[in-house]
Amino acid sequence: MPAYALRLEETQEKRAELEQQLSQAVRECTEVGIVARNHVKRFLMEYGVWQLSELDYTLRCMFKEYLNRKQISLSHQICLNAFDKMKLHAMREEMQTRF
Repeated sequence: MPAYALRLEETQEKRAELEQQLSQAVRECTEVGIVARNHVKRFLMEYGVWQLSELDYTLRCMFKEYLNRKQISLSHQICLNAFDKMKLHAMREEMQTRF
C-alpha cells in the first residue's frame, strides 16, 4: 500500500474516532432537545470542531449563518439556544474535572 493511501486511511480512522467522541459529548448534553443537538453536531462536524469546549462567539455567528444557508426548519432561536446550552454544559464539565 502506498504511503499516501496509508496516511489517508489513518486520517479517516482518526476522523471516525473524533466524530464518535463528539457524538458522545453531544449525547451527554441532555438539557438540549435531540433535534437541535443534532443540528449543532452536524455543524461542528462540518467545520471540524471536535470538542464542545471549543465553542465560542465567532463559531456561534458562523452557526447562525449556517442555519440560514441550510434553511433549517427548526426555529433558529431554538438552535442558537441549544448551541449556548452546549457551551455552558462544556464549561460545567470542565469545572468538575478541575476540582
